[in-house]
Amino acid sequence: MQKMRLFEKEYPDLFAKLKAHDQVHLVRFWPELNEAQKKELVNELSEIDFDQVEQFKALVGNSGKAPHYRPGTLVPLQVIELPKSEQEKKAYQEAFKIGEEALRKGRVGVVLVAGGQGTRLGFDGPKGTFPVGPITARTLFQYHVEKIMALEKIYSTIIPFYIMTSEAN
Repeated sequence: MQKMRLFEKEYPDLFAKLKAHDQVHLVRFWPELNEAQKKELVNELSEIDFDQVEQFKALVGNSGKAPHYRPGTLVPLQVIELPKSEQEKKAYQEAFKIGEEALRKGRVGVVLVAGGQGTRLGFDGPKGTFPVGPITARTLFQYHVEKIMALEKIYSTIIPFYIMTSEAN
């Protein structure tokens, strides 16, 4: 706690915000950071809308649709396989209709976890920018964007597309 008091002295309002949302642990290594790192951390923390984070947590926690994670209880999602029987075909068609309706209503978004550099591929850059198309030289990112754009056109909607990256890529 002593380490965090240094942050509290320098940024009392931001510290109060962190404390109010039980996020003080985010500054536990404050004294170990250099000035540039401190500035970057303050900027990042200042941009977080903790009230919105709390709202999202409440939505997930109260939905009744997704089980709360407890250690040792992680189970795979139910998958609808390609149908083999008439009953499975009906379930597949129903799931497809639900998916289409969600697309039309703008309730679908895409998050691409774009992990890492392409060094193991012998490529100097993020893997998502690696040209995988043998003739077109399209990148992985381009393939995903084109699929999303096609769905937007088919369903007359806008699909938010987020690419999670790191400082390195």
